[in-house]
Amino acid sequence: MISFGILPTQYTFTNVLGSCVATGNLDIGKKVHSFIVKLGLSGVVPVANSLFNMYAKFGDSLMAKVVFDRMRLRDKSTWNIMISMHMQFGRLEVALALFDQMIDVSWNSIKALETFSNMFRSSSLKPDKFTLGSVLSASHHNKS
Repeated sequence: MISFGILPTQYTFTNVLGSCVATGNLDIGKKVHSFIVKLGLSGVVPVANSLFNMYAKFGDSLMAKVVFDRMRLRDKSTWNIMISMHMQFGRLEVALALFDQMIDVSWNSIKALETFSNMFRSSSLKPDKFTLGSVLSASHHNKS
């Protein structure tokens, strides 16, 4: 592509980074990250989210946090990636705290969070990362 004089766009990078995750190739992902910085596209939210997601999926929470902290703008996807990463590492309390920080949360999601929180506090029920995902998914499908 570049050899033909065609510069990659944000869409190119989001797809390439997704492919790096799908194929398990962090080394190429890091090279792509360097190229993104060189082209000045690291501040584009979808590109930054793709970088953030790549590092999170590879379990590199340090680089994921670096990307997250450098993001001037964040959207729902950004927060979802951060919450998912903390769930992946078993940090339920951090994931819940981040969820509380999100803006524009629907009432169904708040009800789901209350349900999860009650389960978490209960001595007989100990939810895991799949529980929160299931509760949130159920709240999304239950629009009442």
